[in-house]
Amino acid sequence: AVKSVISQTLDKRLYEIIVLKNFKDPEVDRLVEQNGGKMNELNVASLGAMIARGIVQSKGEVITFLEDDDVYVPNRLKRIYEVFSNDEEVIYFHHNVSTIDQNGKPIVDQLVERTNVNEFVRAESSDDKKAVFIKYGWFLGLRNSSIAIRKDFIKRFVDVIRLFPDIIDVHLYLLALSSKGAIMHSPERLALHRLSSI
Repeated sequence: AVKSVISQTLDKRLYEIIVLKNFKDPEVDRLVEQNGGKMNELNVASLGAMIARGIVQSKGEVITFLEDDDVYVPNRLKRIYEVFSNDEEVIYFHHNVSTIDQNGKPIVDQLVERTNVNEFVRAESSDDKKAVFIKYGWFLGLRNSSIAIRKDFIKRFVDVIRLFPDIIDVHLYLLALSSKGAIMHSPERLALHRLSSI
């Protein structure tokens, strides 16, 4: 995951890396610090508390997430930079994913394929957002590694996010649907979602 962020095609001066985890991993720590990132080891189980900490620490205008078992495709951050730079009304951006197995080999997962939305979506008004939710349900709010949000929008909700133990992706989507600003979905597959057997 970390290597996929470091290997992005976007100029490294245009993004920061903030890692939040509840375990020790000297190799990851060293890699992040060598690339100017910030390490946070928190003794909490709540994903919401971790994400809230990252939001508070971030300096950028846009925040995006990557779970430790997923991977960004090389141009993901460049694409997100373009979306938010070209449309200042966008507060929430979501994209599709491809699936990989535990070893990083591409696979087809029918559930992921059913939840990928294969058309471009943009909604700004309350009525348009309602229509989008009726048509697609939760599909535009799945997978943290598929989401980018404008910091000005989300920083108002940090205290609420801190209370969420998990399913942050769905909560962020609901907050965006109920807030002023546009939501956008692209059918581009900008991340690889890793499926592991349990």
